[in-house]
Parts: sequence; structure tokens; C-alpha cells
Amino acid sequence: MVIGLDLRRMRLKARLSEAKMAKKLGVSRTTVQNYEAEVSEPTVSRYLKWMMICQINAVAYMSKVMERKSEREMIDLKEVELKKYD
Repeated sequence: MVIGLDLRRMRLKARLSEAKMAKKLGVSRTTVQNYEAEVSEPTVSRYLKWMMICQINAVAYMSKVMERKSEREMIDLKEVELKKYD
């Protein structure tokens, strides 16, 4: 399960405000807040777009989610960042 804290950590690591993330996703700032507070969940396509915006490898991230021992275990985002090639 993806938790709101993961979404928030991704956004902050990408140095994006709630407003900037909302604009990039095409949603309201309140919607971003609701995703991060687990009031609502993003659609799969919106979730994948969130990871692309934050430069997170979706496959690596989801593998880490499946390996979690508990729902609240933190994932090291450095392990799932997209690699930049020159």
C-alpha cells in the first residue's frame, strides 16, 4: 500500500510545493493535501504521474512497497530515484 507520507516525502525531495505539484498534476492544492493526508487516494495514472514528476522509478518503488514489513515502514527514496545519464 502506498501511504500519504511517501507521497509527501517524494514531493518534498523534488522540492515542489503543494501548489506546484497540484498544477503539474492538473488538480487542486486541496487534492494534493488530501492524498498526502490519506483522505483520498490518487488514481493509478495520477500516482504514476506523481512519481514521474518526482523522478522516482515506479517499478523499483513498488517493489519496495511489496517488501515492507509493515504499512508504515519508510522507503529510502534514494534507492528508487531515476538515474540520470549524461
